[in-house]
Amino acid sequence: MKWRENGQIQAMAVFLRAVEEGGAEDLFALFEFEAKVTDERLIAVLTKLNTGLNRVYSASK
Repeated sequence: MKWRENGQIQAMAVFLRAVEEGGAEDLFALFEFEAKVTDERLIAVLTKLNTGLNRVYSASK
């Protein structure tokens, strides 16, 4: 496996961990075929994702 592929896998792992840590599983529902995406729903999911990313990166320090 090449270095670039390893980096992509690691980035995906960090992203999925942030989704779990922040409780942002609704993020994936936004991409469903007939998903109704509102500003409020999008902001709520992105806020949870931000929380998860903060937790993941603060835990790695």
